Amino acid sequence: MSAYPLLLNVFTTNGIGFVIGMKYGPSPRNPEIKQWYDSLKQAPGTPPNWLFGPMWTFLYCSMSLASYIIAFDGGIFAKYGFGKMISIPNEDERAKLKYIYLTHLVLNNAWTPLFFGSKKMGLALVDILSVLGCIIYLQGQYKKYNALCGKLMIPYICWVSYASYLNAYNW
Repeated sequence: MSAYPLLLNVFTTNGIGFVIGMKYGPSPRNPEIKQWYDSLKQAPGTPPNWLFGPMWTFLYCSMSLASYIIAFDGGIFAKYGFGKMISIPNEDERAKLKYIYLTHLVLNNAWTPLFFGSKKMGLALVDILSVLGCIIYLQGQYKKYNALCGKLMIPYICWVSYASYLNAYNW
């Protein structure tokens, strides 16, 4: 078993997130979007802008690790305790999990252009709640196969729940 699929997943998810964030996010590179975002009434508890990059990097790495362990029955970590599978998904279950994982990534990557690019906060809210539903489903399924994988998805659920609140506040 190779680490290549894990590394590809980590770099792809982080790379796509970075590119979309740079193109549509409120940064000095996008002064109009930054000005628009700064003009919004911020929800109580809105984090500082510098926190989003490190947080998403962490989340993409943790979700990539969880999906890799499930997709490859522990992969390169199978010989270690945290990579040990409680049970193995059959091919239909594995295909469904991969489909939902990829669907959630597409939805996740659509949020930034919807919210910041198009300023369609209602549609962005529907999108992020769909992402949250996918993550909750994946977390419930992952923990049946590997306890660590279920736990790796919990910070992601928390962050996207929090992001949903921030989105809803401005809708």
